[in-house]
Parts: sequence; structure tokens; C-alpha cells
Amino acid sequence: MFQYTVRRIIFTVPTVILTVSIIFFVLRVLPGNPAVLILGDSASAEQIANLQAKLGTDLPIWEQYIHYAVNIIQGDFGNSLTTGRPVTEQLLSLIPHTLELALAAVFIGALIGIPVGIITAVKRNTFIDGFFRLGALIGISMPAFFLGLLLLIAFSLKIPLFPSLGAGKGIVENLHHLVLPAFSLGLINAALVMRITRASMLEEVNRDYVRAARAKGLPKSKVVGKHILRNTLIPVITVIGLDITTLISGAVLTETVFSRPGLGSLAVGAIKTRDYPTLQACLILFAILIIFVNLLVDLSYSVINPKIRAK
Repeated sequence: MFQYTVRRIIFTVPTVILTVSIIFFVLRVLPGNPAVLILGDSASAEQIANLQAKLGTDLPIWEQYIHYAVNIIQGDFGNSLTTGRPVTEQLLSLIPHTLELALAAVFIGALIGIPVGIITAVKRNTFIDGFFRLGALIGISMPAFFLGLLLLIAFSLKIPLFPSLGAGKGIVENLHHLVLPAFSLGLINAALVMRITRASMLEEVNRDYVRAARAKGLPKSKVVGKHILRNTLIPVITVIGLDITTLISGAVLTETVFSRPGLGSLAVGAIKTRDYPTLQACLILFAILIIFVNLLVDLSYSVINPKIRAK
């Protein structure tokens, strides 16, 4: 297990370097002068030159890249052009809000989706199966921001059980504010997890090892819980891992609907104000988080199925 983990981490390092490099060069080759975009067309040549020197865009691109790489290794993303605060400071204050929203949504999705997927597979072609499959279809088809608005109207305006704005202060208040946005993402996530769990279980039902377990006279609950479910979890975990990356990078709409602080709202604000250091830092952090989650998913495979470690 240790060797497999080290090998996967080593393979991840070039991915991080390549991703960070791509972000750097893509932002540099985009048309337009960042200094002109920030200051506007009415800015003087001297003002543009001063801002270019401040941004470091007057240097050769290879020299910019070296400074960029060295600063990132030190955890320095520069200062925001709009607030003047260090970008790293802003990121550290907002990362917990985005992560707690994404992880809460994934937890809700798994808590609802996996059991319902098992039930619908066991009760295949019954009323229960049809009911939950219809619900999953509606859930997958519904945009998260629309479901968020419905939850706001129902449980914040009509029935004032939960707050509609902000993230709250303190653990209890924070969790209270988290309920609606987490469920707006988690219920849609549950629909996808349920469909994948059901499809994977139905595929495993006809495997030879399942027939052999039934032939031995094992109870149905043991066949499902010990044999079928174990092999079903690999594609389910893959979907959950992909959902985490999607939720981390796509939480911006939910954060906007519920006026929550987070990386998504920070990135959108940076785009609107043309705050390139902040936008660049957000993109890098999104990429690193996604790579890290994929690494955890790979490692979880080896826990579920030890044969994978030998590959």
C-alpha cells in the first residue's frame, strides 16, 4: 500500500507542474494588454508602463515564468489589484467555505444516493424502482441554482427555518447557513450517485461469483452487502470523486444564489474587476484541489480492491 501511494504521488507531481504552467501561458497569450484592460483606454502611456512594471508583464515571458514559479512554491500569489491585500490571505479565508459546501453536498449525495441505488436495484421493475428513477431523472435535469432558489422560497421565505444569505459565524450558525446550499447541490448529486449505484449493482448481479455465492446458499443480504456492493463501490467512488471536483469548481452559482463567500465568488469578482493575480491564483487552486481529489480517489480504489495495487 505504501509503495502504491508513493508511486501515485510521484505521478501527480508532473500533472501539477504542467497544469500550473498551462494556466500561466494561457493567461499570458490572451489578447489584450492586462494593464490597458485594468486602467482603461483613457490611461496614459506612463500609467500603463507603471502598472506593467508592477505586474511584471514588461519582463520577457521566460523571466515572468521563473518569478511566477518561485513565488508559487513560496505560497506567494501576489497582491490583489482591487483590494491590495495578499491573494494568499484571501484564499486562506475563503477555502474553508468552498470546501465545506462541496464536502457537505457530496456527503448528502452519498448518504441518499447509495442506499436508494441499492434499494432500486434490489426492487428492480417495481413501483419503488420506477418512483425513484423518475425522481433521479428530475434531479439530474434540474440546475443547481434553480433548486437553490426553490429551497430559498420554500424554507427561507415561506417557512423561515433557515437563513437565506451569508455563511454565519461560529460552528452552529455556520452549519445552519450551510443546510440549504448543501442540499441544493447534494440532492442533484444524489440523483447521479443513485443511478450509477443501481446500474453497477445490476451489472454485478449476473457475474459468476454472484451465482456461486447464491449456489452456496448464502443469504441474499450477505450476497448483496459483502459481494455485490464491494465491487459496485469502485464506479460509485469514481463518480463521487468527479462530483467533488465539479462541486469545488462549480459552486460559484450556489454561492451567488445564497450570497456565500467562497472561491467561486472570488473568481467571478476577479473576472469582473480584471484582477489577474487573484484570478490566476483561483485557477491554480481549483486545479490543485481537483488533482488532489483524483489522487484520493485512486488511493481509495486500492483499499476497496487490493488487486489494483499490483497494476
